[in-house]
Amino acid sequence: MSFINAFPRVGQLPPGMVFSHWQTGAQLAVKRLGDAPAWVLVSPPQVTGAAQLWLDSRELAAGNHFLCIRGAQWVFALVATGEGAIAHSFNPAVVRRVWQEILAQVTDGAWLDQLKALPDHWPLAPAEWVEQFYQEWLCQSAQPPEDWARAVLHEVYTPLSTIGVWTDVLLKYQQQLPRRVVQGLRAIAQEVQMRQERWRSWFEPHRCQTGLGEWQAQAQAQGIRFDFDLKTPMPGVFRHLLAQMMPLLLGELPAGAQIHATLKQSEKHRKEVIILYLYFTDLGERQTLGSDWEWSPQTGRLYSSWARWQERLAALGGELRWQTQGLELTLPLEALTQQGLGDE
Repeated sequence: MSFINAFPRVGQLPPGMVFSHWQTGAQLAVKRLGDAPAWVLVSPPQVTGAAQLWLDSRELAAGNHFLCIRGAQWVFALVATGEGAIAHSFNPAVVRRVWQEILAQVTDGAWLDQLKALPDHWPLAPAEWVEQFYQEWLCQSAQPPEDWARAVLHEVYTPLSTIGVWTDVLLKYQQQLPRRVVQGLRAIAQEVQMRQERWRSWFEPHRCQTGLGEWQAQAQAQGIRFDFDLKTPMPGVFRHLLAQMMPLLLGELPAGAQIHATLKQSEKHRKEVIILYLYFTDLGERQTLGSDWEWSPQTGRLYSSWARWQERLAALGGELRWQTQGLELTLPLEALTQQGLGDE
């Protein structure tokens, strides 16, 4: 069994992006150790950082990258394969299983004795600490691919959900508890719900993660002209696409660029359709990674390929036309009611 199979959720990255993604997460985790005592096991490449015991196991798992940390207050495992599979967890049970998988593959007796001699210590990281780590990883990882984003969302939800469940259990006995305790439990329940909603809005790939007001403010701050004429109600499927499109435009267009959009109903091929016209300054060259991802040589950022959206709209009877300076989306009105894709 490979290390990657020890995780409950495994994401997928384009093979060419795995190393940089893995290295960013590994560097952040080691950095958070500071001078605290810790036991670290890492397979290529070497990650700089303080640790009480550093084991560089380059002879293990050729072609894979893994990092396993056992600290005084938290444990963490991060594994990636050369084929693009990547997984990570702060769950002590998961990290311990990864450690056991490592031990099972060590053939050098001296190495094995060193690993077995380490204290059997597997603490759970605080939920707030886990949130901070993944927020930093998100900020340094441009646009995270969908599978990786879902894995992160699951990892953050695990401690939050546990806190929420036990809070709800205690609140069932609120009549027997002091008033200040009940007030504290309700505050915790509200905080958990707020944090879950925040992370869901950041990571769920098919939710409109931001609004026109935020896009306009970001464009203004970057010196980009932003003009949206959306008098016609916008279908949800168009909003979802814009949520993926705007990070590309706002991340790649230079100061002085323009973004303009209009939405209108029309007739096309004897059918009533709704059309979204999105025009913008030339984006420049992008390179395709397989059929699902595109990469910008200018910024090094990764974005979803528009081939997926073309397929989705085609399945609904619509179409997407892409050019370097514009985008045109067409969707039959009948598809809105038949597929449940009404206004949002």
